[in-house]
Amino acid sequence: MTAQPPTHDPASPGQGAGRFGAALLALTGLLTLALVMNHPVLEGRHDIQSVAVGIQALATADRLVHGLLMAVLGLQAVGFWIFSARLGWRGPAVAAGFLAFAAGAVVMTIPATLDGFVTPDLADACLKLSVGCGGADAGALRLVAVMIQDFTKLALILMAAAAASWGVALLFRPGWLNRMAGIAGLACAAVPAWVLLSSAVYLRPSNLAAIIAAQVVWSLVAAAVLVAKEKRS
Repeated sequence: MTAQPPTHDPASPGQGAGRFGAALLALTGLLTLALVMNHPVLEGRHDIQSVAVGIQALATADRLVHGLLMAVLGLQAVGFWIFSARLGWRGPAVAAGFLAFAAGAVVMTIPATLDGFVTPDLADACLKLSVGCGGADAGALRLVAVMIQDFTKLALILMAAAAASWGVALLFRPGWLNRMAGIAGLACAAVPAWVLLSSAVYLRPSNLAAIIAAQVVWSLVAAAVLVAKEKRS
């Protein structure tokens, strides 16, 4: 008597998980965009003392926005894990897509921590000094600002690579929905990658929201693919 291969992948989520994953992807994608659009912005400050006062005034909102952003990224990673499992881990492009997104989510926690927590703490620390904030504090805040920019760009490029990898995986699968989703994945990856790699763009909430919008579109497309697969299962 020969053993029969299992008909169910033990690494695949159970029945109903597709709709849950789709809801996670749609909700977290839209929440990410909303958080970026409501990111606190410091305007019209020049000397280091007034900059520190302004940062301190926005500290609570900064911590809330960036703390929520990190939580949302974690939930989004769960959604994309379900998405990848539904596509099948045996496909190298699928596994590469999830690894790239997970790496991007981890990297994104660095600028979120720097912007939401380290920067307000630095401002608060120098304002507590009897001599106030000076040149060393300005240098520290400038260094942190550069790190925020570079780590954010790296995270966005990794997430764009994830969308491209999933797009390739879907493009060569049967069915018009898979092919359309594959094209959408490649397009959603090309937009932020082209913007970030072809110019020395300085990320602000306004232009960052435009880049994030492409990632949101991909999240919604992935959610649609999950719902379709759930209906067929």
